Amino acid sequence: MHDQAAMFPELSPMEQAFLLIIREHRGAVNAIGLPDMAQKLGLGRGKNGQRIAQKIKKHLVEEHAVPIGSSCGEHHGWYTPETAQEIADTIGQYESRLRSLSVLIARTKRCTPAELLRQQAIQFEQEAIPA
Repeated sequence: MHDQAAMFPELSPMEQAFLLIIREHRGAVNAIGLPDMAQKLGLGRGKNGQRIAQKIKKHLVEEHAVPIGSSCGEHHGWYTPETAQEIADTIGQYESRLRSLSVLIARTKRCTPAELLRQQAIQFEQEAIPA
């Protein structure tokens, strides 16, 4: 597979450019960070360019099943996975994020106005009752 972009002629020029860049970053040790990817795509290193790069990556993975590794480790960033372990590591990282988000959602749901009022009422009752 010499040119992944040629395998996806329906991709936009920006998506094809992303594929060409990510192919240069084989293996987790060669991961490219988000600001660098955005800059190489010509989007600049700022937040807006980074958001666009993230959307491109998400689209390529979700809609075209392009394997793009992701690492938060020593060599953080995106890369073309070369081993089954790198794919497993990426899946593990995504699962960890999902667990973390699930906890955040559950905790935030406890902070609804009705729940906060209920908690304040309980606290008020406990403080009002003499020991």
